[in-house]
Amino acid sequence: MQVRLKTGIIVVSILTILGGCGNDAGFTGQSPGKRSTDDATKKVPDPKVEETFEPYAALNWFWQCDTSPVPKPADKPSEHVVEGTGPHSIAAGKLKGTPVIFSGHLCEPQRRQRDIVFVVDVSGSMNENDPRVGNTCGRLQAIESVMASVSNGNANFAIVTFGTGNTRSSSKLFDNQAALFADVSGGQNIADVLCDAAGGTNYDAGLTRAAELLQFSREKAGKEVYFVSDGKPNGGQDGIAIATSMKNTGVAINGALHLVTIATVMMAGVDEVLEKFIASVDSNGKPMHAFVSQTAELAKVLTELSDNEIVGAELRYRQIGTTDYTVLNLLDYLQGFDFVLPSININLENGTEGLEVVYEYFDKQDNRYTTGGKLLWTQVSSEEVIKP
Repeated sequence: MQVRLKTGIIVVSILTILGGCGNDAGFTGQSPGKRSTDDATKKVPDPKVEETFEPYAALNWFWQCDTSPVPKPADKPSEHVVEGTGPHSIAAGKLKGTPVIFSGHLCEPQRRQRDIVFVVDVSGSMNENDPRVGNTCGRLQAIESVMASVSNGNANFAIVTFGTGNTRSSSKLFDNQAALFADVSGGQNIADVLCDAAGGTNYDAGLTRAAELLQFSREKAGKEVYFVSDGKPNGGQDGIAIATSMKNTGVAINGALHLVTIATVMMAGVDEVLEKFIASVDSNGKPMHAFVSQTAELAKVLTELSDNEIVGAELRYRQIGTTDYTVLNLLDYLQGFDFVLPSININLENGTEGLEVVYEYFDKQDNRYTTGGKLLWTQVSSEEVIKP
């Protein structure tokens, strides 16, 4: 009989010959060691004969965003589609001479879970650099602008204000502006919290409370702090040690450490602590920092700092057992968040067992998305089983 294993790796041919050790169940009435005429005339399959298949016209290997998936392309007469990491086992005969196309859909960075803490200076000097006008000020408008731009059901927010110490703070992170403002203001006018200023400038107090809030954030969410000040921190309270720990060590959530991204805005001040020591750097090594000389600029600048986009993406592939990857730049072929790369041809004759792929991209905040998979070629199809 011929057995094709489910794994699609081996074809085994077995010729079962009864030995001279008495009757065997199922062969009652036959002499020991003899076969029937029908059995004797059966042809034994030759394990050296390869199965033949009709090759695919093309194979499309589709990569999916796991947080906001889209429908994969449908199979066409001219194109077979496989999706995700696999491993995908396909008969070598169906792949021989087949162009392989990499395509997919990237996750939009803003769709990722984001936990954001606004750390806002309410020291006395802010009365001059960001004065209250009626029931608003630049800091309040900036927070409203950021929340409107990134609040899509995946973002949570908290507020910490600081002067001489930690002045006010929300009790936790909230997913909407109304609940956040009500919590941090105690149900009063939010401008009384964000726009009235007095006292000194204690960076330590603001950053310490931000780190505490992020310890109760979501494990899978990005951790972000937006820090607004006019500088000139009190001596010994410049926040450098705390910011360094948040960026390089991270905050602990259920025993695991999660790094924090800090973006800073200097309002009409001259201090360089924010840019050089507090702010994170983006994927290009540039500090995530901005200077504004006028209050009207604050909302625009802070919104731009909070905006996130894909800034690097590549797909690397090699045949299993080899050392060097071929690298393809996805950004060159990205349309929105979809890509289709030019087809490649793979060599099935060099003794390797398949193709392995690493797929990675990162956003402006240096959040990285990485996955990989394998395409294996076999002598038989893993989707078929030949019964005896």
